[in-house]
Amino acid sequence: MDLVRRMWAFTMPGARDKQGHGIFYLLPNNFEPRRYTVAEHRAFFVWLWEYFYSQETMEFHRNGLIIVEDMTRCGLRNFDYQSMKELIAIYQNHFPGRIKQVLLVNPP
Repeated sequence: MDLVRRMWAFTMPGARDKQGHGIFYLLPNNFEPRRYTVAEHRAFFVWLWEYFYSQETMEFHRNGLIIVEDMTRCGLRNFDYQSMKELIAIYQNHFPGRIKQVLLVNPP
């Protein structure tokens, strides 16, 4: 899947912050929403989250996770309203993980 090779969202199973939260990384500058359909984005995120959760321990599920979003070289070309709406719905409605914190690094 080309979206996987673009590495705009990834995890490192087993990586934890000091409080024991899992870590999920987003690099929106690698995200080009116009190259893919909303259905392709949805399929990628469902696959990524399923993989992430399947590799983790019960402790991870209890502690939740943080999202680190590096906004370096990020601009309007990296955002699409419909795709973002779908991805937020996936987070809120389809995965039981508890997002503890979202960290924006290098905001524009």
